[in-house]
Amino acid sequence: MSLKTSYFNTGIIKNSLKRFYWMGILYFVALFFMVPIRILMTLSSLDNYSSRYVLEGIFTFRHESLQQLLIITIPVLFAALLFNYMQSKNPSDMIHSLPIKRNKLFNSKVAIGMLFLTLPVIFVAITGFIIKIIFNLEVFYTTMDILIWTGSTILLNVVIFLTTVFVGVVTGISVVQGILSYIILLLPAGLWVLVYYSLDSLLYGFATNYYKDNLFFDLSPIIRVLELHSSLQWKEVLAYILYCIFIYFVGIFLYNKRKLELNLQSIVFTKLHYLFKYGVAFCSMLLGGVYIYSIRAGFAWVLFGYAAFSFIGYCIAEGVLLKSVRIFTKKMLRDYLLYLIVITILLTGITFDITGYQRRVPELAEIEGVYFNSIYYYRELNDDNIYSSQENIIKFQQLHRGILENKSLGKKLPVIYGDSVKDVTLIYQLVDGGKVARKYTIDYKDYKELLKPIYESLEYKNINYPIIQLSPAATKKIVIRSNEISKSVSIVDSDEIQQVMEIIKKEVTSASYENLNDSRTPWGQIYFEIDEDFVEENDWLMTGNIDISWLKSFNILEEWMQQHNYLEKAIVTPEDIQYVVIEKVTSPDDSHYIYNKEAQGRSRLEILDKTQIEGILENYSEQWIRDNYPRYMLAFYGYEDYALFYGSIEEKYVPQFVKDILQ
Repeated sequence: MSLKTSYFNTGIIKNSLKRFYWMGILYFVALFFMVPIRILMTLSSLDNYSSRYVLEGIFTFRHESLQQLLIITIPVLFAALLFNYMQSKNPSDMIHSLPIKRNKLFNSKVAIGMLFLTLPVIFVAITGFIIKIIFNLEVFYTTMDILIWTGSTILLNVVIFLTTVFVGVVTGISVVQGILSYIILLLPAGLWVLVYYSLDSLLYGFATNYYKDNLFFDLSPIIRVLELHSSLQWKEVLAYILYCIFIYFVGIFLYNKRKLELNLQSIVFTKLHYLFKYGVAFCSMLLGGVYIYSIRAGFAWVLFGYAAFSFIGYCIAEGVLLKSVRIFTKKMLRDYLLYLIVITILLTGITFDITGYQRRVPELAEIEGVYFNSIYYYRELNDDNIYSSQENIIKFQQLHRGILENKSLGKKLPVIYGDSVKDVTLIYQLVDGGKVARKYTIDYKDYKELLKPIYESLEYKNINYPIIQLSPAATKKIVIRSNEISKSVSIVDSDEIQQVMEIIKKEVTSASYENLNDSRTPWGQIYFEIDEDFVEENDWLMTGNIDISWLKSFNILEEWMQQHNYLEKAIVTPEDIQYVVIEKVTSPDDSHYIYNKEAQGRSRLEILDKTQIEGILENYSEQWIRDNYPRYMLAFYGYEDYALFYGSIEEKYVPQFVKDILQ
């Protein structure tokens, strides 16, 4: 017996082709206009950068939101239309009364859907390949780009299609099928977001950024579609293929078990009702807890949010299943009480840290290296930013233990950006290949003695200031720009480049902890344009440019700039400022008045003296939203009498004459 006879029904396939052929044609037309026609439209303007940019991105999903929208929507529509007969009594009775086994019926419908989702993509890919050959467009997109585009589009089409088919088997209402399909496709990522934010409120030191960034993009096919400018990795491809196989067999198994008379039921399988109700209650619970935690309410309020929102979610799920508002029965309350007991046990275990998660600091022998930063950036963990010296690893352990010993201090801190209150992230790379990630919010002033030797170590400076590893011979140009106004200097002379780089390396390697954490605004930014060959030979360089802040403590560099008549061209000077308004503010509610130069009755002062302005420029900070009041706010005005920039000045830098006047 042939495969065709065993697993498919020719009549069903032919009938489906006659009824739904227009779906495949419309999909092909949409793709044809988005890819081949768009390529042809750009051929007449290839000398234009924007046209070349568009052409290069068509097969790499760069800014191709319409293509991504098709992947997200078309498979859902195809599945809903092809299996729509299951959601209505008469069509369902009619088609299932035919002498066709359910397996064949299911397989035939799935085959038609996959055919409509695959052939248009292949035809468009072939067309794109032919255009590439005819017009010699290899420089803009390659054959490999086309193959990756084809494979990624087909694979994600199939993932979303089979998921929607599975949901259609489980539910008896077409609208619910569409909604539940997207919920399931987004659920892994959405649920993980709620879980890790909840754990952030329950577990001291939980590294939300690390876990979110490592798993968020991989868990949801929908989110992965939106990130297709980054090609699918082989592990992702394998995972999606295995998922398709799994969801197909689960779908066909449930299709054979589905009772035909349960049309128009939200969930047609009674045994899945509990999963649905408890799932909705759990997600609602997490959502409520995260919301209350986000508004900085106390832990007791977070627990209240868990209880209240879980009950609301459970009631909604019960109402959806019963299609009624009469949901309060002894059985319903008993089932919810069971859920509440299980969740209470789970939360109690987390709160009392029965696993030792919050107390754990890896032993020295277990640690291969440590990642240290205020924030963990997505997939930043690599050999170039890992501390491996035993001396620093011991210092990180001491810092970690110090934070745990002062746990009560960290829990009371608000996050005030720009102040000494900052996050600190520690990720231990273990010898066995595992990782231990922790994130804490601390006041750096409380841990200065533990942080100081880390910041002043050469390893820290090599990791955070790549200028130290840069050769003057590999630097084509140095550009120094002011932070406040449009002033800059370009240095292209090789001797001057070498001198500047030697000075900056000396300044950085000798900088103290206090210098590196100076709250005063740097004079500007120093940009290094690097030779392309050097970039290709050195993996630690991500781009052809690196930059460093010109700190106020870089006195040797300032002297060199002055000697070469570059200083006044590169930084804001008193000559650029007509006058400075300084205002003493006693509360955050009054901070905005600095924007209004006409504000009356304010405790403010105008400074016109150039020497006094110079002192303020040397010591001001652009971060002026602080938690310590009273504060001294600043507005710097140019000669056209409009504010050039704003800032604040710390109490220790405020001139005495200002304090005397603004008492």
